[in-house]
Amino acid sequence: MEASKRQNLTVRLDFEIVNAQASITDGKLAAARKSLESVLAQDNRAGLAGQQFEARLALVELELKAGNIRASRAQLNQLKTEATDKGFLLIAQKAIAQASTLRF
Repeated sequence: MEASKRQNLTVRLDFEIVNAQASITDGKLAAARKSLESVLAQDNRAGLAGQQFEARLALVELELKAGNIRASRAQLNQLKTEATDKGFLLIAQKAIAQASTLRF
């Protein structure tokens, strides 16, 4: 993929993630899930690990809003490990911070 197309895709996916986060805040969980799953599929095809991690963090936020605390904790631990392994330390720190707020 040429650089300008890749950059455009990155910006568009970042926008979709932020838009999905707004939907989560508004309680529109189904719409947010659909959007984030679409972002993840596109991230996987394009090999955009950073956006994939951000979308996964947003999906955890969605799961928390839906009351799925145990699943969220497991997803955050997995995300922390994978992000650390790939050098995305800010994402790993976000996952750690979010996990530290969870109570069973």
